[in-house]
Amino acid sequence: MKIQITASPVFHLPLTASDVRLLRELAAAHYDSVCKAAGVLGGFLYGWSNMLSCMEDEPASAEPCTVDATWRNIDTTLKILEMAGPVLHGREDAMAQARQLSRDLFEATARWRLISPTWTAEIETAPASIRRADAKEVPHE
Repeated sequence: MKIQITASPVFHLPLTASDVRLLRELAAAHYDSVCKAAGVLGGFLYGWSNMLSCMEDEPASAEPCTVDATWRNIDTTLKILEMAGPVLHGREDAMAQARQLSRDLFEATARWRLISPTWTAEIETAPASIRRADAKEVPHE
């Protein structure tokens, strides 16, 4: 049997509570149900929000906190950010924040695309009939 092994990235994102609030606002206004689900109970943005809200009592609450994101989380977040134009129309600070998030995430995905081909391996196992014939019983001590 030929088995292919590939790695999946985990992105460690430094986000502020303001970043996550913005993403949840955009997710709520999104036309896609997957994007909407990200911002509600059970969604990854909801989880990030809970994590960051625990830190809001700390003096440096405006400082970023690192959240872990999968490839799918990043992909969904980029899709959510596509709604920035219509939803944030007239809110220049929020638009600038959304554009920066989008640029940063695109750069992270571009870097992953460069290194991901090196994170693969392939093995060839022997057919079951050969494995049984070559198997030797190992005595238990």
